[in-house]
Amino acid sequence: MTTFKHCCSEMEAAIQDSDLPVRFVPKFREYGIDILDGGTSYQSINFCPWCGAKLPHSLRKEWFDHLENIGIDPADGVIPDKYRDHAWYSSKVK
Repeated sequence: MTTFKHCCSEMEAAIQDSDLPVRFVPKFREYGIDILDGGTSYQSINFCPWCGAKLPHSLRKEWFDHLENIGIDPADGVIPDKYRDHAWYSSKVK
């Protein structure tokens, strides 16, 4: 599997630092800032807070649409490994 290339080294470091509320969700190609209320919610962001680069658009809708098209219901909890990270789109979307 390939690794995902983020916009700058500061973003990369922030995502890897568990003390910072910055999140990257590979399967959706989505960046966000955690909402610190004890839950798992986060606010999506469109620009890097450090370098100002426009971040790639989220593929959340496409992920759900794709699974539906191949007959997989994410609510069932049985999702093939290929769809748990960016592998499902990495060869299609640049």
